[in-house]
Amino acid sequence: MSGDGGEISLGPFADAVGVTHGDLTNPVAGRLTTIKCGLVFEIIDNIPTHNAQETADLLLRLAHPDSIIHTSKPLSLRLKIAKAVRERAKLRKNKKAALPNFFNTEFVPPVAPPLQIPAKRTYEELHVENNEIKQKLAQLEEEQKKVETEYPDVVRESNRLQQELADVVIKHRNTLTTHAKDINKLMKEKAKLQSAYELKSNKLDEVNMKVDTLKGKSQAKSEKINSLKKQVKRDSECKGKKVKKIHDLEQNKKEMEQQVAQKDECIERTKELMEEAKSERRAALKDLSQIKRRAKESQCNLIATNEAKIKELKNTIEQNDVHVRELEQLNVLLEGDVIHTFEGGRFINEMRETIMVLLTECNVSMPKVGNVITTVCKNLLGKLPDKLPSHGTLHRILNEAKFVAQTQIMEYMEEGGDPSNLQGNTLHSDATTKFHRHYQGFQVTLPDKEQISIGLVEVGAGDAETYLDAFKRAISDIAEAVCSDQSTEQEKKIAALVTSVKNTMGDQGPTNPQFNKYVQSFREELLPHVVSNWDSLSTAAQKEIGDMGNYFCKMHLFVNFATEADKVLKINEADVIAAGKNQFAFGTESGAARLIRTSAKALTQRGCDMSGMAANWMTYLEEQNIKNHLISYRANRFNVLFYSAAATYYHRRHIFDFISTLPDPNNLLKAVQYDVQQTIYLAQIRALGIIDKVITGPFWRLVERTDNILQLNNPLAIMQNKLKSWANDASPILNKEVLFENIEIHKDVMYEALFAESEDTDFTTYTQVALEMVLTGMLLILERQAKDQLEGGKFFAPSANLLKSAQNVPTTNNVSERDFAVLDVLVRLKPAASCHSFETYILWLHNKPSAWLDQMTKEEKNKLLDMARCRYTSIRQQYLRKKDKLKQQHRQALHAKQEKKEKQEQRSRVTKVAATEGVFAYGGVWTLDSYEDKISELQPAKRKAAIYAQLKYHKRVLDSKGNPQLFQKSTHGTEHSEGTLTDNLKTLLELNNITAADVEGARDQTNLQYHTNEKITTNVRSSKSERMKKISEQRNQIKAKQQQTLLPELLLDPASLVGKKCKQKCREEDGSVEWFTGSVTAISRFKQNVISTEFDMVYDDFPEDTWTFPLLMDLKKGDLIIL
Repeated sequence: MSGDGGEISLGPFADAVGVTHGDLTNPVAGRLTTIKCGLVFEIIDNIPTHNAQETADLLLRLAHPDSIIHTSKPLSLRLKIAKAVRERAKLRKNKKAALPNFFNTEFVPPVAPPLQIPAKRTYEELHVENNEIKQKLAQLEEEQKKVETEYPDVVRESNRLQQELADVVIKHRNTLTTHAKDINKLMKEKAKLQSAYELKSNKLDEVNMKVDTLKGKSQAKSEKINSLKKQVKRDSECKGKKVKKIHDLEQNKKEMEQQVAQKDECIERTKELMEEAKSERRAALKDLSQIKRRAKESQCNLIATNEAKIKELKNTIEQNDVHVRELEQLNVLLEGDVIHTFEGGRFINEMRETIMVLLTECNVSMPKVGNVITTVCKNLLGKLPDKLPSHGTLHRILNEAKFVAQTQIMEYMEEGGDPSNLQGNTLHSDATTKFHRHYQGFQVTLPDKEQISIGLVEVGAGDAETYLDAFKRAISDIAEAVCSDQSTEQEKKIAALVTSVKNTMGDQGPTNPQFNKYVQSFREELLPHVVSNWDSLSTAAQKEIGDMGNYFCKMHLFVNFATEADKVLKINEADVIAAGKNQFAFGTESGAARLIRTSAKALTQRGCDMSGMAANWMTYLEEQNIKNHLISYRANRFNVLFYSAAATYYHRRHIFDFISTLPDPNNLLKAVQYDVQQTIYLAQIRALGIIDKVITGPFWRLVERTDNILQLNNPLAIMQNKLKSWANDASPILNKEVLFENIEIHKDVMYEALFAESEDTDFTTYTQVALEMVLTGMLLILERQAKDQLEGGKFFAPSANLLKSAQNVPTTNNVSERDFAVLDVLVRLKPAASCHSFETYILWLHNKPSAWLDQMTKEEKNKLLDMARCRYTSIRQQYLRKKDKLKQQHRQALHAKQEKKEKQEQRSRVTKVAATEGVFAYGGVWTLDSYEDKISELQPAKRKAAIYAQLKYHKRVLDSKGNPQLFQKSTHGTEHSEGTLTDNLKTLLELNNITAADVEGARDQTNLQYHTNEKITTNVRSSKSERMKKISEQRNQIKAKQQQTLLPELLLDPASLVGKKCKQKCREEDGSVEWFTGSVTAISRFKQNVISTEFDMVYDDFPEDTWTFPLLMDLKKGDLIIL
């Protein structure tokens, strides 16, 4: 398509104002007075780069100098254009009918930001500066007049050059005309001579013919010459005359030939002259073209230079005018005594925005807001505000601030979500409890990896259904805030927000997997309302769009590593320690964990206020020029056990020496002093410290520097393989073998202390054993909680679509932890504030709506703030509904607990009565001295029931202490024999009849007593075997669960299982579980219900036997693994 002048058309809006394709590279300045949105889109669509910045520069060059667009900043104009493009994309997607009206609307550029009042100056200074500016303005006006004076001279010079050029052209044209006339005259003369020559030539030919005839006759009559002499004489005379005449004719012929040759030479010379004339004409035309081009370039350059200079001068004048106006406004302000903050019955929007920022981002308390505003105005401007908001108005403005934040969230989340493109936002969620109030927080990571908070909800319970209800409430509040009262529009916004979520990120709490399922189901219900032509999509395409990626925070691995390490270290203590305990310590944690925690509690700033000695400890270290490496346990959740273990081991001698210098240490310090002397505890904290330096520390740094969670697949596989190796033999790690080659190790004084050689072989052995035990536990946690990203997991080998959808999934859920850190501060600073207020503070502190507002034009900002004021009632109703909902949840939770307690008490009473009746049916309660006699008095058939009745009585009525297995009637489905039950009863009776001598003997054991090395080796081997067996069982369970996805294919083709190698789960008679490997040889019996089809299987351990099982049913139950 082209315009009238052959230029390529940009579109109807460009044609209407005369903008063509040539204006994209060489724009005509000052062409546009008004700009429609349609023109902006036509320009940006036709620019090769489709860049908003280039579009903004082009509009500035095309716009008339008086256009308002010249008051906009380039960055603000670019952002405005980018926003308009996004708005067009939204309308194309959701409301195409509104596009024509949108294109016809005038493009309103952003205006300059509001006047920034400078620092306070005296009137005399302002007057002097104003005079200087006026002088500069006069100088600039003179320069402008000078330029305007010089401009006609330049124009006249240009006209003179054009006139000279025209004269040269006329001269060349005259020369060519003269040469053309000469050529025509010569050509005519040549034609005449040619004609005469042809005539004479014809006559000569006739004469020659006659001569030839006469010669013939003369020869014929030669014989008659003698007789005819007289006649010959006469003939000779006649012939002489003829010969003379012929000679004359020949002479004339030669002269004519010479004349013809001369004419030919003249013609050739004329042709050469014509060629020279043509060459001169071409040269003249070339010179003429160059002269025209140079003249035009000179003229254009001169005009452009002058125009640029004039434009620059105009801009300078405009800036000075603005400055003058600002000074005049400032003078007006200085002349008054107050600043007007209240107009039309309400506070102005600038005042409301200021209060929002003060309350939230600046964390100014409500009673202090008025003082802050007054102080700033008084000290900087020398003025006072005419009116300040009341406490109730501040509450109202805080609610308006929440509306502004929710509008920002709505815009960001809608831009980030496109379900059909397999990309979307990542939803973060976490829960916490503060002062007996339970909170659920939600955040999202946008496709550009920016993270924002979207809501904080106080809940009355901790189950998945309550969390889903909190999520729905957070989304509904956002939709309700930005929409009108029409429920249809709100439903569309809710659907857009929910379907924009493509992935989830959380910890591995027990409620999170169920919560993720609820969110996915909720999203699948709304997808048909958001994705166009949903019903026409294939089932595979619908599934791909509907699938969500459920990821888990890798920082929480450190927390679970620490928990598991504490468990296995308790087992390690039991393997090594024969007797003894710390009399000053309490609790059920391991000795190593207790030493780490109590050292921090006693010797760090945030430790125990009553028993701590942090100040004295720091003084002690400073006197010895030693740096303190201990950190507080409080507010250090991740990796604190492992790092503090390294620090405690480094300070072990310093701690003991420091406490030894105290005259009367308290029980906390005594507990620390006792534990820090024990070899086993020091070996265990050394093991934990080595793990920090080699494993958890580098992995922490790797997780922090990695952008995407799927990039951790390979490091997690490396960690799994290393843990497998080191759990069997930890000597390589003691020899400084590293986990990751490309991650630095912090080789500080703690590192040197941890890897220093020890002459105590028992201590080295204890360290290695503790390392292997802890690494075994860490391997168990890693394979359980990172199974999706390890080999065989659904995220291990991600496809291109999975990588695309997960490109904005971070490695951690730290964004939730950050919000809760802010909440922890707020609940202490503002104990009377509501969750509604906490949510507003967090949204503003995290999302920074003030910066978002600064990018708007003044009109847009005023429109939003006015809307926020009008929506106060609906926002207040949100808070009241949340409050009522929370009360209802609390009542339901309380009633559920009361009902549960009543049921437990009733069940306890019934079981106690039944247990008591059972005991008295066999002679009452037996004692250690009488139980054997009581058993012998009973009939053999009743002895077993009687013994079990005694066990139930001890458990349910007397609440006797003892291992829970002692009270059981069976193990793994196999009932105990009479002898086993009797032994268990005897053990219980002995445990609950401790003498005073036993208690006194325990008090005398002030130091730990260790088993022999042989006993320790046996205990450790048994403990490691149990841990490895647990890991193996967990691996089989994970693998079996992963392979359940193969069941649909096998149901369609059961024969494909034949010939496969499998592992099958079997239960022994004693209740233990083992996995046996075998081969499927054939289908034994095919059944109509395919899942019940029986297969023949031969175990590797029993090759001579064939067993028949419904293997597909085992696969469904998780009892079969296909190798």
